[in-house]
Amino acid sequence: MLEQEKVKEEDPVFLEDPSELKESFDSSSSSLAPERKASWQTIGLLIIGDVVGTGILALGNAYRLLGLIPSIILTLFFCPVNVYCGVLMQEIFIYAPDSRSYPMMAKNAFGSKIVTIIVKILYYSAIVFICGQYTQVIASALQGLLINVHICFWAFVLTSVVLLIPLAQVRTLNDSKELQLVNTVSITLVVVISVCYMWAHMDTTIEERQNKTYAEDADFQEPVMFRNDATFADVASALGTLTFAYTGNIIYPEMLAEMKDPKDFHKAFYIAAPYQVIAYLTAATTQYMYGWSGKINTAIPIVNPLYGAAMFLLLAHVLCAYLIKGTILARIVHESIFPTTVNDRGCKGTTHWLGVTIMVALFSAFISISIPDFNLLVDMIADIQFAPLGIILPPLMLLCVRHAAERETSALEYAWIATIEVIGVFLLFGGTSVSIMQAISDLQGTAFSC
Repeated sequence: MLEQEKVKEEDPVFLEDPSELKESFDSSSSSLAPERKASWQTIGLLIIGDVVGTGILALGNAYRLLGLIPSIILTLFFCPVNVYCGVLMQEIFIYAPDSRSYPMMAKNAFGSKIVTIIVKILYYSAIVFICGQYTQVIASALQGLLINVHICFWAFVLTSVVLLIPLAQVRTLNDSKELQLVNTVSITLVVVISVCYMWAHMDTTIEERQNKTYAEDADFQEPVMFRNDATFADVASALGTLTFAYTGNIIYPEMLAEMKDPKDFHKAFYIAAPYQVIAYLTAATTQYMYGWSGKINTAIPIVNPLYGAAMFLLLAHVLCAYLIKGTILARIVHESIFPTTVNDRGCKGTTHWLGVTIMVALFSAFISISIPDFNLLVDMIADIQFAPLGIILPPLMLLCVRHAAERETSALEYAWIATIEVIGVFLLFGGTSVSIMQAISDLQGTAFSC
C-alpha cells in the first residue's frame, strides 16, 4: 500500500504582476483547492442565493425601527458598499490567487499572525452562526407548513437536519449551481406572492387585518416616514440588518477560487446587485406600508392557500441556500480532520464527507435552538462578525495590497473608504453591545424552550 502524503496548507502566493494570475493558477499544486469550473453567471446566482432570502425576511423589522425614508436611503446606500467591497476583494485575489478563503486573504494582505488568528475566529464563527440561522428558518418553514402539528420547535429543527443531509452531499459551490437556480426562483416567487397579497388587501384597515389568524405574532403598525422616537438600540439593530442583507463578501474568496476566470468576478454583480435592490425595496416597502412587522411571508393569513404556497417555496429556497455556507463550513471541517480526502469522490472521501455534513448540520441545529429569536440572531451575526469581516477589513486589506504593489489610491476613494470604516466601527461596538445584552436576556428566557 502506498503511503499517503501529508497534505498541508501552503502560504499564499503574492504576485507583483496581475498578468501572472492564470500562470499561477495553472501551476498550483494544492490538493486542498476545489476545482475551478464556475462561471460568473453561476457566481451571480450564488451571491443572490446566499443573502437575499434571509435578508428579505429581516428587512421588515429594520424598516419598522427607522421609518420608511431612512430605510429606503440605507437600502440604496448599502448596495454600492457591497459591490465595492466585492470588487476590491477581486483585486486582492488577483494579486494573491492562492487566497482561497477569507483568513488566507487576510494573512496575505496583513502579514500578521495575530490578525490572522482574530480573522479566523470571526470567520469560522460567522459561518457557523449563519448555518444555524438557515436551520432555524427551515424549521420555521416546516412549522408553518405543518401548522396543525403541535410539537416543540426543536423537533422541527431536528427534522430540518434530516432534510438537509441528502442535499449537503454536494462537494463544491459549483456542484450546487442547478440548486441555486431553484433557490433564486423560489425566493422570487415568495416575494411575488407575498407582495401581491398585501397590495390586494392594502385598502383594508389595520383592525381588519389584525382580526385574521397568522403564523407569527407580529403587531400591525401604521407606517411613518420617519421614526422620531427611534432609540440607539433601534438604529444599531436596523443598520445591522440592512448590512446583513447585502454582505456576502466573507465567502467571496471561496467563490473566486472556484471560478474559471476570477477576473470576471465583478460581472456577477450585473446579476446580483439589481436583483437585490429591486427585491429588497419591493418587498420591504410593501410590507412596511401594509403595516406588517414580522417576516414577509407570514403576512398572509394561515387560512389562505397562498400562505401554504409561500411557506413551501421558502422551504425550498432555504434548503438550497444552506448549501452555500454549509458546503464551505463542511470543507473547512473536512480539511481539518481528513485533509487527504477533501477532493476524493471515491468511497472513502464520500463517507468522510457524509460524516462531516451530519456533524455540521447537527451543530447548526444547536445554534438555532440556542438563539430562537430570528431578528436577534441576524443582529448578532451582522454586528459581531459581518461588521469587521464584511465592512471594516476588506478596504484595509486592499490598501495593504496596493501599498505592497506600489499602487496609488485616489483621495476620493480614501473618503469613500473612511465612510465605510465609520459605519463598520459603529456596528462593531454599538451594535455588538446591544446584541450581547439582548442575547443574555434571550438565553435566560426562550433558549431550548418548547
